[in-house]
Amino acid sequence: MRVPERSAPRLARSAALRSLAVLGTGDVDIAERAVSLRPVLTPDLIACRLALASARERVTLPDLVSLLPGTLSADLQGIDLTARALDRGRDIHGRARSLESEA
Repeated sequence: MRVPERSAPRLARSAALRSLAVLGTGDVDIAERAVSLRPVLTPDLIACRLALASARERVTLPDLVSLLPGTLSADLQGIDLTARALDRGRDIHGRARSLESEA
């Protein structure tokens, strides 16, 4: 099933609302790491295969993933997204899937 091109703005709106919802969580995490004498960081590259049919949405999603606390989109090759994560213990796959499902 093809996803309409017009759903990319809806995906952006949803991601913005989700970012506001996790903003407090991200702030708490950053504050804890800032005052910790030995912050626990386990950086890693996380690979996700995207299920979005629309090229426009596939290009928009990495930008939205970068808005999630502790992540940065690093590469997009077709349907394969690579993101940098400050902590590999975070559920980056789940967050990306959640954003995709709202498209």
